[in-house]
Amino acid sequence: TVLRLDSTLISGTIPDAVGRLSLLTDFSMHNTRLSGTIPMTMYSMPYLAGIDVQATRVSGTLPVCPHGPGKCFENLRVLDMSLSSITGTVPLELFMLPRIADVSFGSTIVSGTLPSDESMSAHVYQLQLSSVSVPSTKLSGTLPRWILAPTVATATRLSTVDLSSNNFTGTIPGGAFFAGSELSQLYLSNNPRLSGTLPAELGLLKTLRTLSLHSCAIEALPSTWNVSTRNFGIPLPQLATVDIHSNCLRNVSSLCRLNGSVQVVDASHNELSGAVPKCFGRMQQLSSLVLSHNQLDSVPRELTDEHSSIHTLIVADNQLQASSFPSLTMHSTLRVLDWSGNRIGLPLTSDMG
Repeated sequence: TVLRLDSTLISGTIPDAVGRLSLLTDFSMHNTRLSGTIPMTMYSMPYLAGIDVQATRVSGTLPVCPHGPGKCFENLRVLDMSLSSITGTVPLELFMLPRIADVSFGSTIVSGTLPSDESMSAHVYQLQLSSVSVPSTKLSGTLPRWILAPTVATATRLSTVDLSSNNFTGTIPGGAFFAGSELSQLYLSNNPRLSGTLPAELGLLKTLRTLSLHSCAIEALPSTWNVSTRNFGIPLPQLATVDIHSNCLRNVSSLCRLNGSVQVVDASHNELSGAVPKCFGRMQQLSSLVLSHNQLDSVPRELTDEHSSIHTLIVADNQLQASSFPSLTMHSTLRVLDWSGNRIGLPLTSDMG
């Protein structure tokens, strides 16, 4: 049985009587005027697999079982309370629900820290998580390893982690990534106190497609990336988008080693200086390179010649001069070029046609 009244004008609170719908499997009321709290009668519904109160006025806290861990929501797989009015902290019991897979409570004022590795140590082998999405809350503290890849045994289930726009501190834990992981989306952007060096173990992730780390305080990329024989020795072989703008990076040349499927690199608003690494021009799939608002002083010809795959090159607001920018020819693959905010005239030749 499914109770779904999404995007309707329904209002008021959730009646206790809902808990008497013993065969209910999905309760979905997102984008409504629903308010109040989730009634305790729903906690023991035997077949309830999904609760979606996204974009409502539902308040209270994230559910905590009054009967002890594992004794409520026995079949709950999806809990989406994002864009609601919930408050409080993140209870350990939430991640101890026996079948919980997708957890979302982003854009709320939930605060505090995530459960520590120590508190989760006895439970990580039972985790069924496939998606954790909690952007734009008031969470803080350090990132526990289990939230990125619970264990070697369970990492294959986790595909999406979004912890962006919070107040996490410290570094990204290096021991959190395994060759068997199926993580495809990792969003840690806009955590301005997240710092240090990216862990080389990221290179082991064979299915990661999006890496979003902008607006943090990351200071360095690994000089080498760990690789797995499962990936034929190629780090991050499916990575398509790398967004690391607005950090404290001084060198990004190790990104050139990710020459599998990277299409977009945004390293603008960092502390890069000297020449743009010419190896970017030989990345086979790279089509968009954004390096604006740095202190770069030259662009090698490898980025603009006929062997480059770059179609969009943004190098605005650097220290470039006309003599440090290669001449363009009709064979160049560039379609969009922004060098505004530099001291460059028009570096075109008659070969452009």
